[in-house]
Amino acid sequence: APEGLSRFYWTGFTGDPVASWMTREGREEEITDYTNFLSILYNQYAALCAPDVRIILMGFSQGCATQMRWVMRAFPRFHQLLLWAGAIPEDLDYLSHAEYFSGKGLHFVYGTKDPLLNQDRIEEQRRLIRDNKLAVQEHTFDGRHVVEEEMLKAMAALMRG
Repeated sequence: APEGLSRFYWTGFTGDPVASWMTREGREEEITDYTNFLSILYNQYAALCAPDVRIILMGFSQGCATQMRWVMRAFPRFHQLLLWAGAIPEDLDYLSHAEYFSGKGLHFVYGTKDPLLNQDRIEEQRRLIRDNKLAVQEHTFDGRHVVEEEMLKAMAALMRG
């Protein structure tokens, strides 16, 4: 699961350091930087895995767009993709890569009380998924904008088959 590459102190000059995603400024350069970084990490760890290892990718919140942008640039080998409490980018051409996504488990997971994913945003994602003919399974849990442990365990069991 990708995390923002920049850090800042949550309360100004003190407090816990937290990860930060890109802003509008230098957007394309940031996308190139983080997709290259993810490719380096993936290649390093994938080389250590046996060929039959099942690879699960995950994005949470803004990390969903990050994960999907990387997938659409690098086209890595994977078996399951969890998009948790976030959105896929509207500016990518999924249709021309239908064969790549065929046979992969794509999952959209979110809490029914998520303040950042209101019904309009969920409908936008459903439309984008439908229009691009992505075979995405939708999963919900009773919760907010978090990776909820019990739901994560349920998803792991589902993906194991």
